[in-house]
Amino acid sequence: MQKTKIASTELGVPASYAADLERSERTSELLRELVAHLRQNRTLLREEWVARISEARLLTAMTQEEIFNEATSVYDSYVAALETGTFEALQAYARNLSERIIPRGVETHEVVGIVLLLRDVLARSLFAKYQTDFKKLNQILDAYEPAANRIANTVAVGFVQERSASFASSRRQSGNCRLLCCRCGSAC
Repeated sequence: MQKTKIASTELGVPASYAADLERSERTSELLRELVAHLRQNRTLLREEWVARISEARLLTAMTQEEIFNEATSVYDSYVAALETGTFEALQAYARNLSERIIPRGVETHEVVGIVLLLRDVLARSLFAKYQTDFKKLNQILDAYEPAANRIANTVAVGFVQERSASFASSRRQSGNCRLLCCRCGSAC
């Protein structure tokens, strides 16, 4: 049986809406293909990312084992965000990550740096996979780049917000300590 394609204007749907819907479906299809590639190459890509983190001297407050464990969690959260298009889990992970690493002295530029490195490692893997099909590469990158940028932004903003909250809490605690010291006559 042959399917007949009905023009969107015949259904009373504006052509621009139909084009957006078709583009959205195509983007979803490309992202599914991308996610499958990232899952198939998880070990290799994660190891490449950890090596680049070390080369860039990021997360130096952490051991290699801690970096690898965090890289695994971030990678899996990143792929899940690409797959689902939802960033709530990634936001929660960014907050949890921040709570763990801020007290260790990890700086904002390091967190932003590792997320950008992951984006770059994954993009390079796409170049390698689709190097013989330039049209497909461009389509995949058109689907990937906005999502990757949104993920990087989500993680960076989550870290900065958590860091600000952590500093505000530290200041309040420090002020309470000074107040207590002044009341008891101790030198601060």
